[in-house]
Amino acid sequence: MQPLKISRPLSKSSRPKRKLLWLGSALILVLIITLLTPILIRTNREAIAREITAISHQESGKQERAYRELLSATGGDQAVARALAEYYSTHNLHKNAAETYEHARGALLLEAAREYALGLDYTNVARVARASTNAKPTAESLALQGIALLNQKDTGKGCEKARESEAKSTTAPLAKQVQTACEYMQRNQDDPWKLSEAGLLAIASEKIQGTPQTSSAALVLLARLQQQGGESDKAIQSLSRALQQTPFDREVLTAITSLCSQSVTPSDCSSLQKAADANLELLPPR
Repeated sequence: MQPLKISRPLSKSSRPKRKLLWLGSALILVLIITLLTPILIRTNREAIAREITAISHQESGKQERAYRELLSATGGDQAVARALAEYYSTHNLHKNAAETYEHARGALLLEAAREYALGLDYTNVARVARASTNAKPTAESLALQGIALLNQKDTGKGCEKARESEAKSTTAPLAKQVQTACEYMQRNQDDPWKLSEAGLLAIASEKIQGTPQTSSAALVLLARLQQQGGESDKAIQSLSRALQQTPFDREVLTAITSLCSQSVTPSDCSSLQKAADANLELLPPR
C-alpha cells in the first residue's frame, strides 16, 4: 500500500502569482469577448435588420447618428450602409450617400457612382465607375463612365463608352439612357428637361443658366439640380426668381415647400416659405 502523500500548502510567495494568473485570464477573456462581439453582430443578420427597422422609426434628426453608430459597430455592414446612404439621398446629401456606399464593406461602387451622378459630381462618377469596370465590366459601369464623360463635354469618349455599354446589354436602363445622352450631345439638344432625363444634369443646368429669358418652370428645374448638387443657397435664389416671375404658379410654390423641407439649414428658407404659404392660401382648391 502506497503511503499517503500530503500536499504542501502554497507558500506565501506563490499566492501573488496565482492572483496575477487569474487577472491575466480575466483580461484575455475580456479581450476575446471584445474581438468576438463585432463578428457576432456581423453574422447576426436578423439583429441588424431589427436595428435598422428600429432606427427608421426614430425622429429624422436622430437617424443619421444612430445609423452611423450601427455602421461602426458592424464594421461597415452593407445593409446598414445602404440604410444610411438612403437616408442621405432622401435629404439630397448625395455626396454623403456616395461616400457611404463607397466605404461600405465590399465597396458598393455602382451605387456610389449613381449617387455622385445625382450630386452632379462627375469627376468622382468617372473615378468610381472606372474602378467598378476594372473589377467587373458591366453595362451599368460603362454607362456611368459615359454619362460622366458626356457631362464633362467629352462627346467622343462618352459615346464610345455608350457603345461599349450597349454591347454588354441593350436592355439595361442605364445603357439606354447613355445612348440617348450621346445622341443629344451629338445633336446639340438644348431642351433642359430632355437633357436632365438623359442624365445630362450638368449640361441641363448650364443651358438654363445660359438662357437670358428663363421661364419660372426652368428656374424650378434649375433649383432642383442645384439642390441635388449641394448648392442650397443657389437653389433658394433660383426659386426666389421664379416666385417673383410667377407668384401664383402652383408648381413654383410646391417646389419651394419641397426644397425648404429638405434644406440642411431650414432657417435660410423661412422668408421664402412664408411667402409661398401665403400665396398658396390664395389659390383656389384643386
